[in-house]
Amino acid sequence: MRVLLAAINAKYAHMGLAVRRLKAYCAEYDVTVREYTINNSEESVLADIFSFAPDALGISCYIWNIDMARRLAGNLKKILPRLVIVAGGPEVSFCPDEVLNGYFDIVALGDGERAFKRLLETGFKNVEGISGIAFRGENGETVINPASAPVDINELPFPYDENDSFENKTAYYESSRGCPFHCSYCMSGTERLVLKDAKKCFSEIQFFIDKGAKRVKFTDRTFNCSKTRAMDIWRYIIENDAGTTNFHFEIAADLLDDEQIKLLSRARKGLFQFEVGVQSANVATLAAVNRKTDLERIAKNVRAIKNARVNLDLIVGLPLESYESFKRSFDFAYALCPNGLHIGFLKALKGSALRAEAARYGIIYRDSAPYETLCTNDISYGEILKLKGIEQMVEVYYNSERCVQSFARAVLAFPSPFSFYEAFFAFGENKKSRGKLGEYWLAHEFFNEYMSRDILFLEDLLLFDTLSFEKTPTMPEWAAQPTSLEAESVKKALARLGLKGRFARVAKFRHDIAEWIRNRRKVERIVFLAFDYNGAKKGPRYDFHELREAGD
Repeated sequence: MRVLLAAINAKYAHMGLAVRRLKAYCAEYDVTVREYTINNSEESVLADIFSFAPDALGISCYIWNIDMARRLAGNLKKILPRLVIVAGGPEVSFCPDEVLNGYFDIVALGDGERAFKRLLETGFKNVEGISGIAFRGENGETVINPASAPVDINELPFPYDENDSFENKTAYYESSRGCPFHCSYCMSGTERLVLKDAKKCFSEIQFFIDKGAKRVKFTDRTFNCSKTRAMDIWRYIIENDAGTTNFHFEIAADLLDDEQIKLLSRARKGLFQFEVGVQSANVATLAAVNRKTDLERIAKNVRAIKNARVNLDLIVGLPLESYESFKRSFDFAYALCPNGLHIGFLKALKGSALRAEAARYGIIYRDSAPYETLCTNDISYGEILKLKGIEQMVEVYYNSERCVQSFARAVLAFPSPFSFYEAFFAFGENKKSRGKLGEYWLAHEFFNEYMSRDILFLEDLLLFDTLSFEKTPTMPEWAAQPTSLEAESVKKALARLGLKGRFARVAKFRHDIAEWIRNRRKVERIVFLAFDYNGAKKGPRYDFHELREAGD
């Protein structure tokens, strides 16, 4: 029997974990895994599955791929009428009746390992006695069998093997299931919390380190819910770090204490990345979604984490969170100087408590996945649209680190960080792009319009940001140009540094940029900076050398 498991990932860089788990759990059976993305053409995916000619197909379904999965299933039924299609994942577990109608033959509910193995044992026939599945009965009615006993996560085999390539990929790793908290907008709190033994994690983490994986993302919703276990795993990673792999964790920052902060301070810079769900700084909103958060402790601990990348998350559309309230939430998070500030928009997930309470808070959401909120009693659709525009500005300029230094200065000219981005979005909403450096040109025009008194300093900082992020062949018009005499002196200085012209760029600045970076002080002084692009990659990762005098 030919059995195929298909993952339709959100991005090429993602590695499908669910299909790998099923294949590893059912290792005694001949099961093939194929991975696609939502960016693949449906025709190519359809043709690839058809060419494999499976007798049974399993598809893992999520909010980002359910529409594509449904269309594929419908078309596969037309060209492979005997094909048995099994769907699993959070997007089908809570609505089997919807997806069994013309799309899928069987739905695996919740943890799918045991159910899928039983289906393999029966050859996907006579499924009436299999726990944890839903299917159509003889009369066309939906039959939902009782859930099977949860699988012990410690008994699950490791889902990766030596044949997996981790180059330019994000490997997902599950060290727990469920969550100890019960936030009403999330599904993880509906599952019983089960933790994998730390010692078992060690050998599996070592696999990623030995393979030189670039990034490993733990799928745990609150990784540090057990202090001892979290510290054991962090300590193991720190002590066995090979300098290549980055580990990503979702954590509750308010659960951290001084002992954990001290341990994390021992890590190599870049070893860890933490995702912290602030969601809102409105205590009434947090209470409404059953989220227990100590905002003061979050602020203290986020500031204390020095050598790890910390991203903070906010959600637009939560109960009792108006546009004005969200401003305050944004300013709270921004003031913590996170490496990334991610603004999400509430999704009324199937099976979530908040979806069931939508009418209470006037939450109106889209009918199709990802069920994003359109408006609530507290925020209008127009206000959400405006916040989507502001979110794009934050993504393009702040999260990319494209304008770190210039924006740090420009924000100070406004009453609050949110008011800065609000004004910037309004300014640029109808502006046309100006080519490769269009984002910098827009920022320059905005600075010139709103902060003309400080424009020379802002131009210097913006030029520094531009040359730090872009290996551009032309200098922006606002750059202070060196004279021919200065240029000749700089050329000699570059030679002494061993920098060749095509790997370096020299710019003249009217202010001491290093002093601003170190101490946030504006000091007027002519300096020359040489940007070293040797081996540089995209992003703000270029080295620069200060030439204090043109002849140095």
